[in-house]
Amino acid sequence: MQKEIKTLHHDFLFIKKKRCIHKIFLKDIYYLEIQDKYCSIYTEQTHFIIKLSLVKIKKLIIHKPFIQVHRKYMVNIDKIKQIYIEDNLIILENNSRIILSERYKAAFSKKFIVLR
Repeated sequence: MQKEIKTLHHDFLFIKKKRCIHKIFLKDIYYLEIQDKYCSIYTEQTHFIIKLSLVKIKKLIIHKPFIQVHRKYMVNIDKIKQIYIEDNLIILENNSRIILSERYKAAFSKKFIVLR
């Protein structure tokens, strides 16, 4: 029997790291990097590695300020500082550089109003 992943009803996650459980607010997460069945969660102070696939993490944070921009990356929309569409690059407030893949570029561009 497969475990059901519930959606998040709070604006935070509890993440276990070593012997401590940390409360991480979603607003403090810059981006998520997914590799196979593991997800790295990057905040200003630290990062966490949890065993959770992309499908499961997307179900968990549905309707939260995250958008998938690459098969490996989801970014917090509120943390985006600059977008270089031609260069397929997103710069976050902490100066992290995230790839915007061609596959997700059109959907990403349609989600936002860009004033010219």
